[in-house]
Amino acid sequence: MDAKQHAIKTLAAEPPTLWSAARPPVGAPAYLASSAPQGAMLCWEVTRILTQTAHPKTALYQVAELLRAAFRADVCTIVERHWLKSDLHATADRDSHLSLDTAPILAAEALEDLFVRGGPLVMNAGEDLLHTSTGIYPVRSLLAVVTRLHGQVNGAIVLATTQDAPWGEEERVLLQMVADAGAIALSQMQLQHQVFTLAQHQSLIDQLTMAVRNSSDFDRILRLALNGLARSLQLDRGFILLLRYSDPLFKQAPRDGAPATRATLVCEWLEQEMWCESASWCNESSDAPMTGQSLWLSECSLCQHAFELAPQPIVVAHPSDLTDVIPADSIAPLFRLSALPALILVPLMGSPSSTSGPGTVLGFVVLQSRQPRLWEPEELTLVELVGAHISTAIIQTQTLRQVQALVEERTAQLQRSLAVQAKLYEKTRQQIEQLRHLNQVKDEFVSTMNHELRTPLTSMSLAIRMLRQPDLPEERRTKYLNILEAQCNQETNLINDLLALQHLESQRRPIQIQRLDLKQTLGPLVEAFEGQWAEKGLSLVLSLPERSLQLETEPDSLLRILTELLNNAGKYSRQHTTIALDVQAEPACWGGQNIVLSVTNVGHGIGENERSLIFEKFWRCPGVTDQAIPGTGLGLALVKCLVHHINGAIAVESQPLPETDAWQTRFTLTLPQTVGNSL
Repeated sequence: MDAKQHAIKTLAAEPPTLWSAARPPVGAPAYLASSAPQGAMLCWEVTRILTQTAHPKTALYQVAELLRAAFRADVCTIVERHWLKSDLHATADRDSHLSLDTAPILAAEALEDLFVRGGPLVMNAGEDLLHTSTGIYPVRSLLAVVTRLHGQVNGAIVLATTQDAPWGEEERVLLQMVADAGAIALSQMQLQHQVFTLAQHQSLIDQLTMAVRNSSDFDRILRLALNGLARSLQLDRGFILLLRYSDPLFKQAPRDGAPATRATLVCEWLEQEMWCESASWCNESSDAPMTGQSLWLSECSLCQHAFELAPQPIVVAHPSDLTDVIPADSIAPLFRLSALPALILVPLMGSPSSTSGPGTVLGFVVLQSRQPRLWEPEELTLVELVGAHISTAIIQTQTLRQVQALVEERTAQLQRSLAVQAKLYEKTRQQIEQLRHLNQVKDEFVSTMNHELRTPLTSMSLAIRMLRQPDLPEERRTKYLNILEAQCNQETNLINDLLALQHLESQRRPIQIQRLDLKQTLGPLVEAFEGQWAEKGLSLVLSLPERSLQLETEPDSLLRILTELLNNAGKYSRQHTTIALDVQAEPACWGGQNIVLSVTNVGHGIGENERSLIFEKFWRCPGVTDQAIPGTGLGLALVKCLVHHINGAIAVESQPLPETDAWQTRFTLTLPQTVGNSL
């Protein structure tokens, strides 16, 4: 039950003594004789209501109902002085014709005239005197007096009826007699409202302080500030504009007094009715205000004026207060001054960069009302306090963003540094691995050279020593000479291999192309190896197509490649196995044909990790030296260089055979059949 309903229920239980228009006693003024007792009774009843009712607003409603019944009026309104921006009023009505959701208020001009004159107002047979939130109603008779407290006007009591009422001097005096009691009721209500308003203001400041201190949600702080201001000051609209400078350091002086900056609407609050009006307004206007809309400061003279006056606020109680200074057509549509004429615009100030200036303007808090209103000093103080908190939040958010950006930049730099260090570490690790590999290759090379050089030298030294014997038989002499020749040839071949490898790697050797018949070229080679491998029990099988194959290449290089591959196969094959040399022609991707030669043997395998190393100089599979398998580690390296020299390609595959510990290894040589083509 609200205060008005409670007042009506109370008066129904104890009906007041109604005023009657009895004639005055003889010898006394008519209005005093009849007014005095009635006035005393009304004053006593008003006093009783004020003393027995705890809630001032309920008491005000009961007084209004008492006076409405006493004067047989349709409406009685008790309203405070600053009625345009306050809900401190109470209305009692008799029938549904004037029963309204909000308190009926007299037309602005008539009520302001009443407050200015300070005297009573009596109107009869008038029309269109009563303004309400839902329309204008015809009022035939009206009686109004001001209420005073300590000699100051603090409100008014207004009686109105839709019928002609004989209200004259007597009724005016009677109403004036209860005006003092009405002034007390209004004063109590105003005092309670002030206490409530101060508590509301302090609560808003406390909430903002906690939000700025504890919350990193900048949008939430802005919404809290606008919602609190709108409810505390009973506004229709509020929004916040933030400025973004094109030249934040002001390195270039502005020509027109305001720097190049954009003002962006970042948060907006609208009263419920304004939401509906704003929706229809948005449908009719393409420039409808919305969060995110922005404009240059130079496009709005109001913003420029506020920037120049900063940190002083702009306070507009009536449209004429602003249009006298700034042309209406130069104000941005964002402000909608035609619908919201009353305005407060408070600059949001940043920390001063020096002691000579007030600081940078960060933005503006804009508060608007549909009705003209006088902004009280305490209201302006509240807005400035809230603006200071918003400025603190802006600076805090900007500082936090700068710190976060700096942290992100430093983190990115650290990550880049760590990435570089990781690459350097990986490069160093690879170099260490390469050095370790080179050291291993060196050891293998020294071991191989020790074996390949010392063994022939030892044989040669022994043969020379035997040849020095005076009585050496001729056949023994011939044998030792053959040994010397063979070992000398072996050393010579080793040196020739090194020199050939050096020439091939430096690409200083020209290619000598000839047209070969592979059957005629490979026949003698196969016969030579069959004789060499007879003691080991190895056999060599040559597989050629029935049709003769022609190949344009360098004969010496081809024979040297096949010789090294067959030598390598013979050294690592098991006894009594077959080595296959297959030759065939395959279509090439460039449209011609490739000649594919493959050497396959069964014996020691090549591991997957070793296949990429076998073509390196001086590299041999682990353990082959201990197994007394002859070799220098130069054969396959020479093969690789020769293959590239004649524009070919070579590949190797090795895989274990099922149900045995032997491996099948195949080297495949692919050559273009004609000159001018490469793989």
